[in-house]
Amino acid sequence: MRKIIIKKTIIGENNPKICVPVMGTTVQEIVEKTKEALKYPVDIIEWRSDFFKDVLNIDSDIEVLSLMQDIVGDVPILFTFRSKGEGGEKDIDADQYTALLSDIISSEEVDMIDVEYLMGVDAVKTLVVQAHNRYIPVMGSSHDFKGTPSVEDIYSRLVGMKVAGMDISKMAVMPNCHMDVIKLLEATCMIKEKNPDILAVTMSMGEMGAISRIAGHLFGSVMTFASAGVSSAPGQLEVTQLRAILDNINTNLSK
Repeated sequence: MRKIIIKKTIIGENNPKICVPVMGTTVQEIVEKTKEALKYPVDIIEWRSDFFKDVLNIDSDIEVLSLMQDIVGDVPILFTFRSKGEGGEKDIDADQYTALLSDIISSEEVDMIDVEYLMGVDAVKTLVVQAHNRYIPVMGSSHDFKGTPSVEDIYSRLVGMKVAGMDISKMAVMPNCHMDVIKLLEATCMIKEKNPDILAVTMSMGEMGAISRIAGHLFGSVMTFASAGVSSAPGQLEVTQLRAILDNINTNLSK
């Protein structure tokens, strides 16, 4: 499996990396929640910037990121603006989205950036090129809060992100039955077996899909998301509990 090294974190090696989202509406709230998150065993901090009231002001964003970098040290920061259509807090069109993320990339205050795969071909191409020119890895993402596509569709979308130049392919879906969770895991396993060069991050949301956040790495998912307080998506587990479960699984499999 391919690996990505960000600061001192290696994605694609050993246990899945645990990413904890930080959400706040003000600079002070974001700073406080970042400090709080670092009290837990986290590997990556995700700034969910769509919660920030001044997110469309790039100077304010850079101020936040600079303060966060001072706090996190060797922990990588993943910058995410989740559009409302994919479960986020704010509406944004493709041009605004591209402009915002372009400015964030140019600031060089982030270690990795989330780019929504369905934002459009032009937006994806522009942002991938700009990020790679600054040596910033790109996590492609796609979210379905209404249901779970077919195994083939999930697989195709994950592969499509890689073809588009994205370094990590992330997909989150909502199960309507337990077989939907199996479909997500099957598609993840297909990536692992057929496309080992793709770093996939997959999850089935909600209580029904919680097992995918715990055992997804056994099928090929290289990262999982957990909460340090307020969760950013249905079904996220508390980070300390999740770390203990993952460590127990890893210990027993290593015997």
